[in-house]
Amino acid sequence: MIMPSDHASEFAHPVRIIPITAELLAIEEQGVAGLARILDVDPPLEWPAEFGGEHYRRVLLDLMQRHPAPGQYGGWYVIAANRLVGFCGFKGPPDARGLVEIGFSIAAPHQRNGYARQAVALLLARASADPIVTGVAARTLPHLEASGRV
Repeated sequence: MIMPSDHASEFAHPVRIIPITAELLAIEEQGVAGLARILDVDPPLEWPAEFGGEHYRRVLLDLMQRHPAPGQYGGWYVIAANRLVGFCGFKGPPDARGLVEIGFSIAAPHQRNGYARQAVALLLARASADPIVTGVAARTLPHLEASGRV
C-alpha cells in the first residue's frame, strides 16, 4: 500500500510512503540503484540516510520475523519528487499500554524540505486509525534540532 500525504497541497513535493519488505531490503543490500529501479523512482542523492544501512536492515528483518504483517508496524521508504529520500516507521507494535514509537531518517541532501514532517503525519494517521494505539512516542538526539521540531 502506498500512502500519499493528506497535507500534499502545503508542500512543493508531496510525500508518499511504501512499505519496506524483506525482498526490498535484499535488493537494497545489493545497491540503492536497484532498489530505486524496483520502486520506479529516482535514486537518492545520498544513501543510506543517517541511521540506515546494515544495522537498520537487520532491525527491520527481525521486526518482520516477529510481526509478519507487511505495512503494519514496520518501516516505509519515503518518496518525494519521484525520488527515494529516506525511511520512516514504527519501532514495533503497540506495547501493553497501547503506545507505539515512531522514527524517521531523511538523507542529508533531502532534509529541510518538509519530507520528515509529512512522513510523520502519515505515521500518525496510521496510528490514530488503529483502535489498539493509545499514544505515539518519538525520541531524537539533542543535536538533531530539526528532528526535534518535527
